[in-house]
Amino acid sequence: MRQHPRRAEAVFLTLLVLTLAWGILSFGGVYPWAYTPLLAAAALLGLFGVVRGRGTLPRGTAIALLIVALAVSLQLIPVP
Repeated sequence: MRQHPRRAEAVFLTLLVLTLAWGILSFGGVYPWAYTPLLAAAALLGLFGVVRGRGTLPRGTAIALLIVALAVSLQLIPVP
């Protein structure tokens, strides 16, 4: 049985808001009990959003994700 598109969108947005709230309410996700479910929820929602959308990322989104990945990678370099 297929869900109505608006209902699926409403469920997606509700889960997205709950995931964002979890990150905020769990002290920014700096503890293992906070960041593990936050990471899983964010990854699943992101994957669902890409698959549910067109299945490909727009060029601007891909560039933005690459910039974020670069910024994260730079933080892994130890600086005295």
